[in-house]
Amino acid sequence: MDNGERVEEFDIYPSKAETPSVLHYTSGTTGKPKGAQHVHYALISQYITGKYVLDLKDEDIYWCTADPGWVTGTSYGIISPWANGITQCVLDSGFTAENWYRFIEKHKITVWYSAPTAIRSLMKEGNEIVKKFDLSMLRHLASVGEPLNAEAVLWSKEVFDLSFMILTGRPKQEV
Repeated sequence: MDNGERVEEFDIYPSKAETPSVLHYTSGTTGKPKGAQHVHYALISQYITGKYVLDLKDEDIYWCTADPGWVTGTSYGIISPWANGITQCVLDSGFTAENWYRFIEKHKITVWYSAPTAIRSLMKEGNEIVKKFDLSMLRHLASVGEPLNAEAVLWSKEVFDLSFMILTGRPKQEV
């Protein structure tokens, strides 16, 4: 309503657990992209993953670097932290190591979820750039997507004093 009138009551669509909610498309790496329908009940899995795998806590400030057009960006960049009541940040400025580290420092990110490709790109930028920023508020790092090589995990331990946890659909593991 554009007249400033307050709505006291509204009808809610009568959805059920299996009612379609989100339609994601695959990347098409094995053929044409295919639609993958998610239902409302998927929210339970997204909540649980945020709480127990991403280890989201009430006081966290969370950043998932995945584009919201991808399943990770929607499910675990938006829906999971919302379901857990977590403050989340979004950066829309393209990738540079300096921009990312400045963003983490400025917003006091505590939980950071990123793709292996991005982590390897940060690693290529070197260790010295990391020292320009106070990233001591980081408490949990996670990665998903393609495999994350052991060197990148060891590098994260060296520069952040935390290892990126590799999320593979199995229980959390640290390399």
